[in-house]
Amino acid sequence: MDKYILITNANSNLGNEIVKKLIAENYIVFAGDASYENKEFGNLIYLHLDPKNKQSLSLAKKYIQRFTSKINAVIHLGFYVSYASLVECEAEELEKSFEKNFFSAFKINQEFWDLVELRTGKIIHNCSDVSAFELAPFNGVYSLGKSLLNNYVDILRRELGFRGINVVKIHAGIIKDENFEEIRESYYNASEASKYFYSEISRFIDINIDREALVEIDEYADFVIQIVKQRRTKPVYYLKVNKQLKKISKYPKNLVDRAFKNYNK
Repeated sequence: MDKYILITNANSNLGNEIVKKLIAENYIVFAGDASYENKEFGNLIYLHLDPKNKQSLSLAKKYIQRFTSKINAVIHLGFYVSYASLVECEAEELEKSFEKNFFSAFKINQEFWDLVELRTGKIIHNCSDVSAFELAPFNGVYSLGKSLLNNYVDILRRELGFRGINVVKIHAGIIKDENFEEIRESYYNASEASKYFYSEISRFIDINIDREALVEIDEYADFVIQIVKQRRTKPVYYLKVNKQLKKISKYPKNLVDRAFKNYNK
């Protein structure tokens, strides 16, 4: 029996790697992205998927239903990273973060959840390690968006459990994809641009971008595919998380604040 997977934000190095590996495992993949048009190439089916456009989601669902009435997994890969102080950032930066890191998954799940196979089907979210532990200073734009997603996934898992659908979250370190160097550059830019926190922001780069928590693209792709193949899933998976934030999260809150205040790279 054919097995179908839907991947969001597929037009990325990470998306391409996961698509390639899934096809090698004989899955039929709907590669969804706002930049794609609906096209079929054997086991690879490109899907125009724009979470900000309700009509796009509706048409994408109808296109999927031309091939199958059930999909085995939905894999969410969308994310948006931006560093800044929360008293200096523009509101538009938070809106972008909420849209990419939370609302895109929310809207897609609302449209497609009823296509997910009962009992063995999965909806998989990358919640990042920043939402798993304590939220570090000057990473609020990104981590607030991922924290919304983190809490949403918990509630969605409990609700869809009544309908026999597994909802999963992955807390992973920073994925070393084509955006990695750009992410580091944006951090330095935020530090230089800050009027009030120049010296403080620069101190936190090694905790917000922890090199010991870097995840290679193929490593993350293999990790996701193992989850897809599991018949029984866990609610939460961890992959190379930020050990510094994990350690700090075990402190009482007053000591957490002190640890961040005294933190030096």
